[in-house]
Amino acid sequence: MLARSYYHSAQLQSAEMELELRKVVELDPVEQYARLMLGRAPEQQSRQAEAAPHLRMAVALSGDFSEI
Repeated sequence: MLARSYYHSAQLQSAEMELELRKVVELDPVEQYARLMLGRAPEQQSRQAEAAPHLRMAVALSGDFSEI
């Protein structure tokens, strides 16, 4: 929830947000929303290479393979 609040308040560069998201993924590697946010934050800062693996994983976990 903390990471989500950072994301939705547009604090995309927040180190705390990234740390919280990485903790979530460490505890639950198939947490789709955390993967999505780990991809969206760098994507919105034009860091596509960093965003791509997380976004692909989020899409795969969502089951919507039309976006891959």
